[in-house]
Amino acid sequence: MSERAMELLLNHPFWGNIRELKAYIADAVARCEQGLITDNLIAERLTGRVAGGTA
Repeated sequence: MSERAMELLLNHPFWGNIRELKAYIADAVARCEQGLITDNLIAERLTGRVAGGTA
């Protein structure tokens, strides 16, 4: 996971909902192509721009 992707996750208010965090990470793992979760993958999920995503 890139440093910027980690920062995005750490700064997002999950409000104690570990299932939401797990879903974000699972989605990013499924969509990463280079073996690295990037900030773009996380940002897309955070802004709801991923098909089937809930933001």
